[in-house]
Amino acid sequence: NTSSTTLLPILVLLVVAGIALREFTVAMACGVIFGTYSSIFIASPILYGWARIAEKLRAR
Repeated sequence: NTSSTTLLPILVLLVVAGIALREFTVAMACGVIFGTYSSIFIASPILYGWARIAEKLRAR
């Protein structure tokens, strides 16, 4: 939800802004997209693994 809210003004800038800001907005959009991907598909499994390890350590 947050990333889509962030992408909306970036896409508006991409359409409305001139050539000078176009490369900046493309870089911003890529950053938001890759950041969202890493949060969902990379960070979540790592957090899940850490929680399982912590649970095993507490059981000892």
